[in-house]
Amino acid sequence: MTTAWHPDNTITEVDLARQAKLGAVTEMAIEETPQGYQVVVRLSWHPDRVALRTRRAAAEPRMFKSLERLVGHIRERYPTVRHVSIELMKAPAAKRAAR
Repeated sequence: MTTAWHPDNTITEVDLARQAKLGAVTEMAIEETPQGYQVVVRLSWHPDRVALRTRRAAAEPRMFKSLERLVGHIRERYPTVRHVSIELMKAPAAKRAAR
């Protein structure tokens, strides 16, 4: 399930690191999108899932092209988060039939 993007339901890296350190991150997921991978989290005090956004472009999600780099980023920036789920896009029908 890809999170619907809305600038009001976002969090910066600095704020997410602070929330993770405080133990307020109850869920973290990596979502695959056509543009790459994005991080969404659920915070103990917020009713909705929020997406990680860039500091420079508040109206855009922080996207990662490499899943490996994203996992490294999560390990480095949010070391208290130990469980991360991955939500993949639905495979095109042609690829599913080939299996």
